[in-house]
Amino acid sequence: VIHQWVHGRAFHPRTLHHAMIQAYSRAIEARGLEPLILEEGPDEAARRVGWKKLLTGRKRATAIFAVGDWRLVRAWPVIRASGLSIPRDLALVGYDNTPWSTDFEIPFTSVSIQEEELGRLTAQALLGGDAEARLIEVPPRLMVRASCGGKPEAE
Repeated sequence: VIHQWVHGRAFHPRTLHHAMIQAYSRAIEARGLEPLILEEGPDEAARRVGWKKLLTGRKRATAIFAVGDWRLVRAWPVIRASGLSIPRDLALVGYDNTPWSTDFEIPFTSVSIQEEELGRLTAQALLGGDAEARLIEVPPRLMVRASCGGKPEAE
């Protein structure tokens, strides 16, 4: 399951979230599985109903990739109330590797965008007099933690 936040309109095709959703869908489909996408709206009650639907029934989610750690935090009450064991019944992966991803009851596995490395490379380019616009790419890093069966990693 991938979790996306919808602002009452479709995502612009060039947004990061849209790219993440496409990549997730391709990876899941390449393994012969059906991607499930939760479109989360701004209403708390509707959000809880959507999460409950994902976590119950015969075709319930066994893993959730949220396009933001904070979305897992916001869904935590529904996840805990589901009675599912993490990570035995449900694996959780967030995005951004926020500080609270390790401070939670069960530390979340998260994708780190490596902000420090991005900042270092950007500052190096600017301070080095590189005035030409260019793309600086830093590969993300998966921080495997207890929510996927890993041990908390020293960072």
